[in-house]
Amino acid sequence: MNRLYYACFNAMSALLANDGVYAKTHSGIKQMFGLHFVKTGKISEEMSAFYTSLFQMRQSADYEAMFHYEEENVLPLITPARELIFLIDEMLAADISAGKP
Repeated sequence: MNRLYYACFNAMSALLANDGVYAKTHSGIKQMFGLHFVKTGKISEEMSAFYTSLFQMRQSADYEAMFHYEEENVLPLITPARELIFLIDEMLAADISAGKP
């Protein structure tokens, strides 16, 4: 769970940084992502909801005593995580192609 979350978190951080937006906390990244990419329609509400769920699951996995996700709970999350990361990668590549600094 942790690795899935951080893969998406790092992709979001890169996308925000590419737009000159920085946040100091995980919640701040989530909030800025929503403000700059979801509310503007660049990324769907569905993807945002997925990330929020992943954020909450990672919090549980990392900080709740005796909490453990089984393989059958994690495997279905790989595809939507890849989709989010690939979408962000495409957005970054488009910015590079357009000559955005």
